Amino acid sequence: FQRKTIIEYKSGEKSKVYIHYLIDRETRKEKKYEVEEMHPIIEGIYSKEFLLFFGETMEYYITEEIEGKEGITTKKEKIENRPMESRSSERRFDILNNMAVSQSLQDEKGFFKGMERYGKMDYLVLSLFKGK
Repeated sequence: FQRKTIIEYKSGEKSKVYIHYLIDRETRKEKKYEVEEMHPIIEGIYSKEFLLFFGETMEYYITEEIEGKEGITTKKEKIENRPMESRSSERRFDILNNMAVSQSLQDEKGFFKGMERYGKMDYLVLSLFKGK
């Protein structure tokens, strides 16, 4: 239940573009916006990639600096990752997300099954790369 999100912004080539974002997690007490520069992927199009997990919400807005002066500021946007369908995957983040879903639904069987899968995967990875 991870959701890769790419935020795009169109601007002039000589602009500096910044994204101000807050990822709201249930365990996070501090509500402080992080600021990162967005880099151009092609002329005039800037992007930033985020990975949101089950239950996370991200608020963001974008500011643009033109010739050293702050210019445009976008309105705040909100993205939520709250999928309801279950999917099976062998990637670590997917297993952890499935465990989070199981825990929120009070599905102990699904949660412990995820723990077992994650433990086996961790053991295999450590075993394979131990001698390297």
